[in-house]
Parts: sequence; structure tokens; C-alpha cells
Amino acid sequence: MIYMPKMEVPNITRIQLLSRLSESGLDSNNLVRKALDQAFRSHHTQERDDGSSYLEQHVYAVTASIIEYRKNAQKQVTPELIAGALLHDVLEDDEKVTDDQFKLDFGDRIFSIVKPLSKKDYRKYPGETKRDMKYALNRDYFAGLERAPNEAKIIKLADRLNNIMCIHLSPKQGKLDFYIEETEKFYLPFAEKVSPYYYSKIEEQIDMLKASNGT
Repeated sequence: MIYMPKMEVPNITRIQLLSRLSESGLDSNNLVRKALDQAFRSHHTQERDDGSSYLEQHVYAVTASIIEYRKNAQKQVTPELIAGALLHDVLEDDEKVTDDQFKLDFGDRIFSIVKPLSKKDYRKYPGETKRDMKYALNRDYFAGLERAPNEAKIIKLADRLNNIMCIHLSPKQGKLDFYIEETEKFYLPFAEKVSPYYYSKIEEQIDMLKASNGT
């Protein structure tokens, strides 16, 4: 019998997230509350590939992961880091929120964290196949992340950890294999330089995915 490791799927409600934020005294912080409201407006109708809530399985879960990371490192959880985590997909996913509007609402500091996390359309990059174009995009994307604030780097790693914890639920053919390959090529080398904590977490998850996928 082949051992199939249990794949833990994150899911965090707004109430659960607020409870975790309260431990750092941030549940009533004005910036965090404003970011929570914007995240809800931008993502409340959005679903993941398997139909799960994008807010609860991804946005709130990524934010909770970062709180746990900072707690593990015995470091302060800042309002800017939490706001960046809550807003990390807003510019990419919500066409109603322009760069100028975002800066007006949240300021240049939060914009400098979130903007480098927003991926461009892979179809604008060179390549004969979709994979080639996505890899060209990733090379450009990670070059930008190298110059980004540290908050953006940590949020990106929490984002990828969350995605690979959920990717096995996607019914899309070939997506899991692509995520494994992409993570090993781009995200693990990046994590090795930025955060031993997320490097270990992501590597462990990739190993479990490979075991469950028979690769």
C-alpha cells in the first residue's frame, strides 16, 4: 500500500482572523480594518478552482500564516504587514481599484508592498508555449521582488505556501505538476534567501505533493 500523506487545507473565517489579530492588538487598528473592508469588497464573490471561498481559503489564510510566522520568530506583527497581506491580490484581481485609487486609500507605503506582488498578463511575455511565457513572466517578476520591501517578499512566500497547500483540490489538468515545477524553480531558491521558516514549510509541502502524486 502506498502511503498518502494527509494534505491540510487552510480555511480561516473573518472572525477567526480577528481573534488572531487581537492577540497583537491589531483587531481595531484603523489601517487593518480598512484593509479588511477592501479585501472583502474585492474578493467576496471570488472562488478558488474547487469552489471554495477565496477570502477564507486564501486571503485570510495567508494573513493568518504571516501572523504565525511572526509569532514563531518572536517578532512584532505590524499593521503595514497585515494590510499588505490582506490587500496583496487587490490590484491584480479587482479592476475597479486603480493604482492611483489604491495610493489615495492606503498610501505610498502600502502601495510599495502590494504593487510588486501584482503579476502581469503572461501572454505579454515571449515564448512558444504557455509554460515558456509563464516562466519568462516569473523571471521578470522575481527580479522585481528582489528590489521590493521585505514585507512584500514575506507575503509572496506565504501566498505560495497557501497555494501549494490547496493546489491538489484544483480539477484543472496539469496545474498541480506545473505548480510543483514552478515552485522548485523559482520560489524555493527565493525562499532560501529570504526566510528559512517559509523555505522549510514550502519544501515540506512540495515533498508531500510529490508523494501523493506519485512523482
